[in-house]
Amino acid sequence: MTTILITGSNGFIGARFAKRARAKNWQVVGLDLQPRDISGDCHDYRSVDLASPEAFNTLRELPPPDLILHAGGISGFMVEADNPGRIVAVNIAGTMPVIELALRSKPRRIVICSTIMTYGPDRKLGASRVETEYPEPISVYGASKVAVEALMHGFRGQYGIDAVALRFSHVYGEGRTTQCFVRDMLAAASEGRPCHIPQAKGSLRQYVYINDVCHSIDLAIEAEAPRSRVFNVSADEIHTLEEVAAEVSRQVGGLEVSFDESHDLPNYRVGRLSIDRAETELGYKPEFSLAAGIRSYWRSAFAPLQS
Repeated sequence: MTTILITGSNGFIGARFAKRARAKNWQVVGLDLQPRDISGDCHDYRSVDLASPEAFNTLRELPPPDLILHAGGISGFMVEADNPGRIVAVNIAGTMPVIELALRSKPRRIVICSTIMTYGPDRKLGASRVETEYPEPISVYGASKVAVEALMHGFRGQYGIDAVALRFSHVYGEGRTTQCFVRDMLAAASEGRPCHIPQAKGSLRQYVYINDVCHSIDLAIEAEAPRSRVFNVSADEIHTLEEVAAEVSRQVGGLEVSFDESHDLPNYRVGRLSIDRAETELGYKPEFSLAAGIRSYWRSAFAPLQS
């Protein structure tokens, strides 16, 4: 039986993949901050702060996993924005207990959840963003993910650890608890009230549905000796928030949305991610366009509330 260790198993991506892994009859070992396994999909669960010294001891007690999904950590540049030391401690130092476990147990592969925020704002409008360009993030969060990717490359080169990093664009879907304007719009439509988005209507987003994210993790696990080790994962679409609001309205009914034109954060001015590498080497092809993802999200999380 395949055993997978999932860090951040109570988080958005970790919890969804834990459910997927359990459906495959894999043995799921989960790690997270909370005192219990919230979803109930872990066969073995340990409460631990990966940034703490105790994390090394906790992971040394675990049986050797066949696979590791490293989905734990600070999950966006808006989280702990006033506490950069915590971001560095959790995302960078907190990766070391996982790497130490991998050095001892030699799992078949580690899949690391990275982010579009490794890229900085566009210098040239309209240019595709590719994995080979030098990353220039403008947030500590983005920089921490670049550092984790660098650790991956270093430990692979020096010690032979097999790992890949997936740079997800803006992930949405049922189970997300941090900021998500698609969720906010759908909730407003469900409740029949106006929705205020505290950013400019021209602010860019490259949304990717959680089902496609989980599928890309499956592909990254299954890929045999991929040539590359970092992959962009998106729906291969880019929209303004105004366009997103219009799509929500088309899919689920009338929606009144207002925006705050005084806030257009540069973190989101990232050109369209190229997914050519993921398509070629992993066989990744997004199933959910923004329209399809909105419909699926509405049916799973909001439509039942109206019945």
